[in-house]
Amino acid sequence: SDEDRKLKRVKTYPVNGETTVGSAARCDVTIKAPSLEGMHCILNMDRQGMGVYPVGRAFVVVDGEPVEGRAAAQDGSIIQMGGLVFRLMLEEINGDEQ
Repeated sequence: SDEDRKLKRVKTYPVNGETTVGSAARCDVTIKAPSLEGMHCILNMDRQGMGVYPVGRAFVVVDGEPVEGRAAAQDGSIIQMGGLVFRLMLEEINGDEQ
């Protein structure tokens, strides 16, 4: 189905510290999509998980809930920005590895 094809189109974007996402070249993660604002949202890891902060009036949904201000996303959370859908995959950081 169309939905299956969409879900199989996987691209990975690294998120380190505070990460800006949007269509502008100045963003840490730049995605050229007409549904994204120049700077659409900010992702930042904190004790409650990955903080998702829409910028201005940008439309962001985390696990089916529209975000106003801040939302906490967990490993496996579905994040929608404009017409795009992302799955958050958190990797554990092992202090022993170089």
